[in-house]
Amino acid sequence: MVNKLAIEHKNDLINYKGALIGPGEWITINEKMIFDFAALTGDNQWVHTDTERAKKWLPDGKIIAHGYLTLSLLSNLLYKLVEIKGIQSFVNYGMNKLRFVHPVTVDSRVRLKAKLEEVTLMENNTIQILLDCTLEIEGKDKPAYVAELIALIQ
Repeated sequence: MVNKLAIEHKNDLINYKGALIGPGEWITINEKMIFDFAALTGDNQWVHTDTERAKKWLPDGKIIAHGYLTLSLLSNLLYKLVEIKGIQSFVNYGMNKLRFVHPVTVDSRVRLKAKLEEVTLMENNTIQILLDCTLEIEGKDKPAYVAELIALIQ
């Protein structure tokens, strides 16, 4: 069961400081996603694209997803876990910290969980939030990444 944060008004976010959000649903990182990301970004390093070489040289014998591919999924995964009614926008503002902790091999399943660490009222009635985000890998003790995401809500 998904632990979704659903609130009626953005100003209510202050009441959820410290709340755990998720984990979300599992999604599979398949070969097509990895190859498409490599083609789009031009990052064709063999660990992402050469299945034969991966069988010989990588620990699990499988190609691995780009760290930035897994990071690019963060917004979509987060939007599935947070619903704030009546807002104009929910935009990424940046990150304070990001660590790619464990590689995500092809056909692994991942899911997002987060903790609402900070809620700050800014100018123009904008709210800034800080979320500690973790992308879990099914069957692994270590996550794919941990990140402190900053978002602005209007």
